[in-house]
Amino acid sequence: MENILAQIGKIREECTMPDRKDVEIFQNFAQVKDKIIFCVIGADSNRDMLQKIPHRMENDMALVYRVLLDKGEEGTMSVLVNGMLQKEWGVTEKELYDLALANTQREFPAVFWPMAEIMKEMMVKEFTGVDPASMDVETRAFFEEMFSDDMLGEKLPMYVLTNDRTSEGAAALFYPEMKEQIALLKKTIEKQDIVNDRLMRSAMKRKMRSLNREAWFAYAMGAFALVYCNYVFLDMGLSLAFSLSTTVFLLVAIGYTVWEHRGLSIEEIATGRLVEVGRKVARMKRLEQQWLRGVFPFLALWFGWFVWEIWQYEVDKDYALGMIVGGAVGGIMGGIVGYMRYRNKQRLADDILDNIKDVCEE
Repeated sequence: MENILAQIGKIREECTMPDRKDVEIFQNFAQVKDKIIFCVIGADSNRDMLQKIPHRMENDMALVYRVLLDKGEEGTMSVLVNGMLQKEWGVTEKELYDLALANTQREFPAVFWPMAEIMKEMMVKEFTGVDPASMDVETRAFFEEMFSDDMLGEKLPMYVLTNDRTSEGAAALFYPEMKEQIALLKKTIEKQDIVNDRLMRSAMKRKMRSLNREAWFAYAMGAFALVYCNYVFLDMGLSLAFSLSTTVFLLVAIGYTVWEHRGLSIEEIATGRLVEVGRKVARMKRLEQQWLRGVFPFLALWFGWFVWEIWQYEVDKDYALGMIVGGAVGGIMGGIVGYMRYRNKQRLADDILDNIKDVCEE
C-alpha cells in the first residue's frame, strides 16, 4: 500500500495543474474560444451527463465540448464544457460546435494510419515499455526492423481513421472533409458490391446451365440405351426377362435424374431466391451421391447376369467370350466416363453453393 501511495504522490507531483490564473481565463470567452474542441462519447452510457452539458448527437454518439489546456508528448489536458460555462459565456450550442470544429481540425488533423503500423507501434511499446515516439532515431529503427511486416505476417490491408496524436481519434469521423470521403468510399463500395453481385450471379447461371446440360446429356444417353440395348439383346437371343430388367433400370435412371434436377432453374437466380436455389442444389448433390452408392452394386449384378445369358444362349463359346470381354471393357470405359461426369456435377454444385454463401454473407 505504501508503494502505491508513493507512486500516486509522484504522479501528482509530476502533473502540471492549472494555477488560479489559468482557471480565471474560463470567465473570459475571448481567451478560450480558440481552445474549444470536441470529443466523441457514447450517448447511451452517458445519458445522465448529457442532460447537463451542451452536446450534439450523431447517431448513437454524442459530440461534447472541452477546453484544451495543454497538448504535449505525454498526452493532452482539457476541461469539459458544462451548462454553467455555456451560460456564463452566453453562447449557443451551434456557436460552440462551429468553434470546436475549426479548432479540433487544426489541433488534431485527421490521418489514415495502416493497421499494420498500429500493430507495430503497440508491439514495440508492449515489448519495451517506451512510447516509440519518444525513442531516438536509431533505437526506433532497430525495433521497427525487429517488428517488421515479415514478422507480422501478411501486411494487414486495413486502415484506421484517427488523428496525428492517435488520441480521441473518433472525432475525425465528424470532420466535414472526412464525412465526404467516407460517403464517397461508401458509394464506391456499394457500386463494387453491386458489380460483384452481378458477376457472382452470372457465374452461378453459367454453372446452373452446365448442371442442366449434364441432365439433358443423361436423358439423351438413357433414351439411346433404351433403343439400342433392346435391339441388340433381342437380336442376340438373350432372354426377355434380361431385356425387360435392363429397360426398367434405364427408365428408373432417367426418372431419378429428372427427380433430382427438379426445380433447378436459372430464373430463380435472377429473381434473387438464392436460399431456395441453394436448398435445391444441395438436394441434387445429395441424391446424386445416393445414386452412385446404389448403382454400382446393381451394375455388378447386372453384368453377372449378362455373362450368364451370353454363356447360356450362345453356342459359339469363343464368340461368347469375346462378347463378355468386349462388354467388360465397354463397361469399365463407361464407368470411368460416368464417374468423371459425376465428379463434374458435384464440383459445379459445390461452386454454386459457395457462390450463394458469399452473396448471402455480403
